[in-house]
Amino acid sequence: MEFGYRRTTNPSPLSIHRYEDNAAFFPAFPFLARAAAHISPFRPEITLSLTAQLMGLLCWTYLTLLLFRWGASRTYVETAVLALLLFPSAFYLALPYSESTFIFALLGMTFFWEEFARLDSPAHIRWGALALAAVHGYLLSATRLVGVPLVVIAPIAVALLAPERKRLIGPAFL
Repeated sequence: MEFGYRRTTNPSPLSIHRYEDNAAFFPAFPFLARAAAHISPFRPEITLSLTAQLMGLLCWTYLTLLLFRWGASRTYVETAVLALLLFPSAFYLALPYSESTFIFALLGMTFFWEEFARLDSPAHIRWGALALAAVHGYLLSATRLVGVPLVVIAPIAVALLAPERKRLIGPAFL
């Protein structure tokens, strides 16, 4: 677990098998887990799992914050979270894989882009939200290859959600 998946370099039955460690992820999740391992008293396997579960908890936090911001009722938010928890592949959010980190970064970037797009917020809050959206976007692109185009598409989608936000298309490419 500490070094990714094991693989055989020469699987022929006539030769001696040699095992090498193979990095199985983009670097964001292993780097987060390694940073957590330096401050955690647990073994790397447990720290890896705790890091994934923390990212999963932050996913649910961003999801509920976004749903409330979009005007969803408490009953709707609870139903949506329950439906997603019961979805068959939701267990990947608690396993030591990078799915929870990817979804955390995507929801966090969307949350802070929307905060930046709010025209009634003070300038220092808007620019702080832009900086946090950029950090989440960097984490998103360091987690999965598909995160790179999402860093460009998500700000454009947020800018086009409402007519008063159309002027934000230019800053979306910054």
